Amino acid sequence: MSVKVTDKSGKFIQMSEDALDEVYAVAAKDILTLSRTRVPLGINKANKKSGNRNITSRGSGLQGSSKTVKLEKMQHMVIYNKEYAGYQEYGKRKDGSHIIKKHSVSGRRTHYLLSAGQDIVAQTIIRIKAKVRTIRV
Repeated sequence: MSVKVTDKSGKFIQMSEDALDEVYAVAAKDILTLSRTRVPLGINKANKKSGNRNITSRGSGLQGSSKTVKLEKMQHMVIYNKEYAGYQEYGKRKDGSHIIKKHSVSGRRTHYLLSAGQDIVAQTIIRIKAKVRTIRV
């Protein structure tokens, strides 16, 4: 009597990596969406000159500069493409000067990206567990 062993570990690893990549892409989009609701809004420059302090629309300022980028498999990044994004995220300049005491809109805050990531982590773990259960080789 002979026994034949079929090794499908390579296929399983590939399917697992693809599933995790999908979960990480969704998590990056969720972090982006949640951080956009928390990012401090800027002042419209045209209205600022006239003394009217209307808040900028969603398509401009930090919210409009944000996007997700896939660096490589299972590595996704949320990016805010403004030079003052770090200033708004940490609430002060790199040298520690100019500390933000009050944002232009109440409810907006510093660490908008970090806190969004921390809030999405629990959902991501649940999604990973659910996705792993569906992998069949």
